[in-house]
Amino acid sequence: LLLAKDVGDFKAGTLISHFVDASEIDDGGEERIGYITSEDEGATWSDLEIITLDDLPEDFIPVDPSVVQLEDKRLRLYFFDAAANVNLLKGETADSTFYSAVSEDGETFTFEGEIYSSDVSIITDPEVFWFEDSWLLYNPAFVKNKPWGPGEGQIQISKSKDGTNFEYLTTIDFEGIPGVMVEGGIISLFGCSKDGITRIFSEDGLSFDTSEVETLNPKLSGCDPDPVQLENGTYVMMLKDSEKTK
Repeated sequence: LLLAKDVGDFKAGTLISHFVDASEIDDGGEERIGYITSEDEGATWSDLEIITLDDLPEDFIPVDPSVVQLEDKRLRLYFFDAAANVNLLKGETADSTFYSAVSEDGETFTFEGEIYSSDVSIITDPEVFWFEDSWLLYNPAFVKNKPWGPGEGQIQISKSKDGTNFEYLTTIDFEGIPGVMVEGGIISLFGCSKDGITRIFSEDGLSFDTSEVETLNPKLSGCDPDPVQLENGTYVMMLKDSEKTK
């Protein structure tokens, strides 16, 4: 996320990358949502910090964050509950659900509630962004109780006017954890494959030509791409592989 306005101690122009920190799992801890920041356009990054989530329902394990900045400077965090998805994979009948939380300072977030739920798929990794006059939500979807393999990925697309109540619109065939960049009215949807980071394009946010997949530099191995265009016209992308975040 490239901040457009000051929030808390973070100045406009700061890059903030939120992600799941699993460093305490081996010691019996749980996954946490952490972040790092850069004030020099991604050349150097701060040490890891962990956000605070207030009013969170009992036993929730928030993971896979997507953070946006609102017009009033606040940050809104979108996430799903890892504990619930584990139970779904075991065959429970509950819906798969995304939630949101808001922050006045970028460090402490207050739980808001459910923003989108699917009764047909296990959904993960929400990616939310503003386009034209609405918020769009892209997320991977996996059919319950059905094995999933390489090349079989799908992305659900949903829409909201207020950013807290999303309505499902369509599903496209595209593999990987989605990352989005909007430039000149064109949406670039990034994913990944065995050949590297991939990209497809849309003018309306709904229609993509998935037969025309662009593969970026194969040296960009990994997945979970998070691209952003900087104020100077250059680009920064965060992604992860099996060894480390790049």
